[in-house]
Amino acid sequence: MLAVAYNPNGWATSLGCAVVDSPRLAMRCVLKRVTDVADQWYAGPGGPSWALEMDSFEYEQGLDQLAAGRAYVFEVSDGDGTQYVVSATPTPQAVTGRGG
Repeated sequence: MLAVAYNPNGWATSLGCAVVDSPRLAMRCVLKRVTDVADQWYAGPGGPSWALEMDSFEYEQGLDQLAAGRAYVFEVSDGDGTQYVVSATPTPQAVTGRGG
């Protein structure tokens, strides 16, 4: 799982990464990172959360894509044009269930 913020002025910065061994754990990491970034962006009480954008349908789509060996990407933009991208890319071991 990799999280990156892209600014409209051309810079990109890493928001963290993690290596996990299953599609379900990858989606948990994606959801956690999306929630962490949203909590920083909307620090005030009662503010909206990106986690709401990742509903159960979106979550299940991500699981299906990862289990099928395809990458999953979740994107959202803030009001200033910064685009936040959290992605998960399966490895052959995660897709087939074989350990390393």
